[in-house]
Amino acid sequence: MKRILGFLTLIDASPTLKWKVFLSLLYTTGLRLDEARHLTWADIDFEQAIVRVSAKRNSKSLVPWEPKDHEIRHIPLCQEMTGLLTQRQEKAPERVPYVFLTAERYAHVMELVGKGKWSQEKDLINNVLRSLKVIRRRAGISHCTIHDFRRSCITNWARQLPAPVVQKLAGHASLETTMKYYIVVQEVDLESARCVGSKYLSGAGVGDRQFDLDRRPTDPKLTHSGKFDSKSQTSVSGSKSQPPDYK
Repeated sequence: MKRILGFLTLIDASPTLKWKVFLSLLYTTGLRLDEARHLTWADIDFEQAIVRVSAKRNSKSLVPWEPKDHEIRHIPLCQEMTGLLTQRQEKAPERVPYVFLTAERYAHVMELVGKGKWSQEKDLINNVLRSLKVIRRRAGISHCTIHDFRRSCITNWARQLPAPVVQKLAGHASLETTMKYYIVVQEVDLESARCVGSKYLSGAGVGDRQFDLDRRPTDPKLTHSGKFDSKSQTSVSGSKSQPPDYK
């Protein structure tokens, strides 16, 4: 059987547990790269299975940092991701508050911070893109970016969750950003749309199925059986008033 080259292929090609956890976290939580770099163990609530994105201020053990949206964001962790983070924590260097920082890198960064030589332009974790390139090559995947993990996560969410919920989890200021740049229509979505149409046609007694009045779908907009607000044009069942237009 031909293997599909995708996320699991990249995970199998990851050389260490650290990289397996790092890429899995991006893929299942939609964190931006910089958010993952600045993630601390204090940001993870293992009991509630939540990861928090928040600013780092007024701490002698952390690098000052602000997330892109300047707001605290809480993202749920699946059971498998919580397990991976638990494994990572067991092997993480002691007295290093960051989830993905080595002890050597942490000591170097904090030395620069103490001397006033650290700048926000510097990467807390370096060589991420170079490491992904190596993993990609080992997996036989010609091209993908770190941001593609976030795009994939948001697309996966969109198949199961309402769009406003996806927007909040992604940390987007507007729903337009979520819909325009992150939601990808794939073949599986087209097949799902076909199934919707098939469900309603069969329910209406099309083809060799017997017509069944109780199984017909209710279509407020089609039958004008809904009440339409003149401003939002939102349909509320129970009224027979017609919509202002038929767009």
